[in-house]
Amino acid sequence: MRIVFYSASTSAHSNSSTKTTYQPFRADTWDEMDRLYPDCEFVVAGPLNGSYIFDVADGEICKKPEKVKYVLLESGMSAEDTAELIAQQKPDIAVAIASGAVPFDWVPIKTALIAEELQKRGIATIANNTLVSVAAFDKWRSNIMFRSFVKAAKGIYIHHELFLAEKKNPGVSINVYKEYVFYRIKEMNFPVIVKDTLGAGSIGVEVMNSYEEVESFLNSDRNNSDIMVEELIQGEQFGTEIHGVEGRYSVLPPIAFSVTKEGITDPLSSVKFGPVTDPSYHFEKVQEELLNMAQSLKFEGTVQVDLVYRAGEWYIIEINPRWSGMTTTTAAMEGRNPLSIFVDSILGTDKNYSMKRNLKYALNFKMKARSQEDLIRLYGNPHVDYIMQLETSVAGMEKINYCEVVISTDQEKEDILNILNELEEEFPGLVSDDVKANAGELVAKYQ
Repeated sequence: MRIVFYSASTSAHSNSSTKTTYQPFRADTWDEMDRLYPDCEFVVAGPLNGSYIFDVADGEICKKPEKVKYVLLESGMSAEDTAELIAQQKPDIAVAIASGAVPFDWVPIKTALIAEELQKRGIATIANNTLVSVAAFDKWRSNIMFRSFVKAAKGIYIHHELFLAEKKNPGVSINVYKEYVFYRIKEMNFPVIVKDTLGAGSIGVEVMNSYEEVESFLNSDRNNSDIMVEELIQGEQFGTEIHGVEGRYSVLPPIAFSVTKEGITDPLSSVKFGPVTDPSYHFEKVQEELLNMAQSLKFEGTVQVDLVYRAGEWYIIEINPRWSGMTTTTAAMEGRNPLSIFVDSILGTDKNYSMKRNLKYALNFKMKARSQEDLIRLYGNPHVDYIMQLETSVAGMEKINYCEVVISTDQEKEDILNILNELEEEFPGLVSDDVKANAGELVAKYQ
């Protein structure tokens, strides 16, 4: 079977301001796929920038696999032209690997359009469809979409032009829409989150503690786009991923997130630990609801879901129909190459990763950026599964400069802390005090 993995960029220019480094190298990951699936032939197609599929340094691919073919696509190519180049590789099936992007998380829309073009040419695909991709891109649409399946926070969408209608239209003397907006906000429980409906990476997200604070913001010059105001569900934060295709889904048990005292995730002290299988959380109920969502919306490949648990209730916060910051963590829990998620979706697997017996314990933590030599040495530890380092010089995005490390164990959960201590001994200063504290708290709290 000839399988083409493809990615896309939504930028027409090479992005020299962002550098991403991986361990294992992506080339080594593709070589492992070649060994794992000897009956499959792999081709990898994508642009140099804005994708998770190549090892890139100084604007060039710095390491290539031995047998897997690479096909470079120009940045910013149309869906039609991209599909034509992929079709020239004569795939039996094409698999989309959509990655995150800032300031707009809309790469899944592009890979979905490419999939539509491929399907027109009679080529089978594994890709989340445009309905899911567009709805997930727009936070208000996704709020409406997923509240049909899982409980969600109360919120309101505020159309910017309508909210300011009386300022731009002399015929409007009383703005009924604005009256409606304030009426609904008064009904909310505070604090609330105020955010752009289309932003990515928590850019511009603000927590406001009173109606007066929201009112002042909406009436100020800072209100310059469509936004949504949503109740902040203050509870325990989790994430999960849904892997597979229609008829063959795994909804993984949740991974617990550490948060600050304000109830948000800090870029450098954040820790993720899982799986959480404590029966008192009754996750099987939301697992069933997410499975129903996956079947109804026809998810394909991988979809990440953010959840909050409060007072015996599960709430869905956000979905991302793409390769996410959790994908390598869930793959470490599953004990498989993250790219196997897609190939096993095609070929089938006898393992149901919704079940704890098929999972290991994994911990995801962040640290400050390190040298390439340090990353290679760190990956030499047998318990370190994945490392991803992101560095950017984009103004205002400095907060996303970090190195993410995933470790796992098939022993008891406490072994995760032993591994963390071993890494700290070998690399003094690698693990911050906040990370150690957050990891200890999560491991102690969750079964």
